[in-house]
This record gives sequence, structure tokens and C-alpha cells, in this order.
Amino acid sequence: LIFSVKYMGIIPVGVAKMRVDGLTTYNGKDVYKLVAEAETLRFASIFYKAKARVESYMDKKKFYSLHYKEELILPEKTPQFKEIIYDQENLIMKRGNFKRKILPNMQDPLSAIFYLRTQDFDISKSFSINTITKEENYGININVIKKSDGIFLLKSTIERQDKTRQ
Repeated sequence: LIFSVKYMGIIPVGVAKMRVDGLTTYNGKDVYKLVAEAETLRFASIFYKAKARVESYMDKKKFYSLHYKEELILPEKTPQFKEIIYDQENLIMKRGNFKRKILPNMQDPLSAIFYLRTQDFDISKSFSINTITKEENYGININVIKKSDGIFLLKSTIERQDKTRQ
């Protein structure tokens, strides 16, 4: 998947690319390694140069996240790194010494996009994705609204889930 990043929705300033980097193993499990990279375009780098890389390890059989890594490089700032481990069996996420309860089948932001791509869409079908951002649990409820020329229109709502602190 390739996305154009535009300033004010008009001027292209960057590009983001997402891909499945193949099958590998993580803690003895077969996983898909998902990668997303984004950076400013050469001409836009004159004004502002940014770069990001995200990796996600998604269980091959159950399609949920097991490990997430994020690197963000911004001008004149210390690079930011984030690493999260998802213990799906015990429903706990770990970020350094920080722990939080998670919902079953938790997705990180990158694995959620690829999880969505595994779904069989049908008109009036509904499904949910559990995700986490800024250490808070969210449920994304998705409804398939219509299909036109092989393209599905989805409507989603996002709700913060309560009682997520451990």
C-alpha cells in the first residue's frame, strides 16, 4: 500500500509505504512481519525533514499483534522509539516497565490495517477491531455500507473501552 501525504490535502509533501515483509518467527510462533515507512519528499525536505518506520509482528494463524516497534525522526529533536509487546494469552501489553490490560485479539495501528484486509466484506456485515493507542484500549466498530465497482464503503465508530488499567 502506498499513500501520498499532502499538506492541506493539496500539496504532496511525503510518501508512506506499507508492506508485508514476509513470514518469520517470533517467540516460536509463525508471524507476518509488517513494515510501514514514511518520509518527506526531497523538495519538501528543504523546509521540514521527517522520517518514520513501524514494524509489527502479526500472528499468522490468529491475525493479532504480538510485537510493535516504532521509530520517529523529526528535525532538531531526539529520535523517538516505542516498543510494545502484546501478551495475547494473558491479555497484557508491556511497554518497558509499564503494563496495561488489553482486550482479546488486540491490534496495533499497523496490524489493524492488515487485519482489515483479511476480512470478507459483504453488504450490511458488521465487525469490530480492538486496538490500542497512547496506552488506551479502543474498539473500532465497522459496518459495510455499500459496494460499487468492487469497492466497499465502510462506516466506522471508535469507542474508548473502560477499565483498562491494571
